Amino acid sequence: MDLQRLGISAITTNRWTLEEDVLRYARHGIPHIGIWSHKCEDSLYGDVYKLVTQHGMRVSNLCFSGMFTGTSKTERQEAVANAKRFVDYTKELQAGCLLIVSGPIQSHSLRQALAYVKDGLCQVTEYAEKQGVDLGLEALHPLELTSFSVLNKLSAAIELVHDINSERLGFFLDTYNNGWDPDFLEEINYCKGKIKGVHLADWRNPARTLMDRVLPSHGVLPITDIMAVIEHTGYTGPYELEIFSEELWALDYDKLIEDFKKWFVQLEVGGCERGV
Repeated sequence: MDLQRLGISAITTNRWTLEEDVLRYARHGIPHIGIWSHKCEDSLYGDVYKLVTQHGMRVSNLCFSGMFTGTSKTERQEAVANAKRFVDYTKELQAGCLLIVSGPIQSHSLRQALAYVKDGLCQVTEYAEKQGVDLGLEALHPLELTSFSVLNKLSAAIELVHDINSERLGFFLDTYNNGWDPDFLEEINYCKGKIKGVHLADWRNPARTLMDRVLPSHGVLPITDIMAVIEHTGYTGPYELEIFSEELWALDYDKLIEDFKKWFVQLEVGGCERGV
């Protein structure tokens, strides 16, 4: 794979500050960075953009906003307002997209929670269209149902995105969150033209917790097969390493980055026969 399509989500280097992320990624020749908002708390987004571009990099995405399933109308309105602010931040960063997470089930029925997600996402999508900002909706693992996401299969995100039907709204695919699903490879085909980004990580065998990701090819997922299907859709954007792991977070980040980079650049992703 072309090095110019390589990115790293800043949560991967959890101990580093945002400035350290940018400086060290650039030193390793990484062209894309996924910004996590909590690392920007002491910085203006315009200043973050300058820092990134001064080092020859691009912000692939801002992570994350959404969380549209509040227990009260006021909470849900605040979530929409917050997401609109994040659209503005994404525009300041000139990022590829704003990553959207639906929100947990709370005390709602699944049907009601999904209705709240659709309502909030419609409002934010309309605003994003006016601002010229792309949104990448990510479906998370089913175990995140009560903490982050009522969208626990890519198929649920596909239905929602197609219902809203906006050029600005698409999908953020995640091999760790989605790769467990036997239908995932087939469903990727229905994302054609709407893939806004891709997170790469693998499942440890055996997996101990949800905070136990490993580098691609170090686990059990068919990462290259997944990437082949994504390539088959015509996707030309970056692939971004995103690691949540107390074990890997304690290691040498420079070595972690180099190991991932070496794997990525030697990777040959061939054609795929799974297209529909």
